[in-house]
Amino acid sequence: MHKQRSVTQESFNLRKDEVFWLPRVERDGKLGTAKGLGKAHWYAVVDDIAEDTVVLQIASWPRLDRGGHLRFDRIYEHSFPLDVLQQLINKERTRH
Repeated sequence: MHKQRSVTQESFNLRKDEVFWLPRVERDGKLGTAKGLGKAHWYAVVDDIAEDTVVLQIASWPRLDRGGHLRFDRIYEHSFPLDVLQQLINKERTRH
């Protein structure tokens, strides 16, 4: 088991310069870091799926605080009918 890093309150403070989270990604079997993510992007997580309705938590793209923790701003919740969201996802996948 790995020891948790010690955390000070200051490590939760935002940096003076905006540093956005760049997740690790795998492309063509190679690991790398996503590039070009920031203010113009959004982060969405499926919070719940029940009776053909999907609930998403949507936030502006996360920044990193001084301790390297993700900081989400402007979080809101939105529900979609499952079939409508699936059509939107399929359209975006085709586009990319």
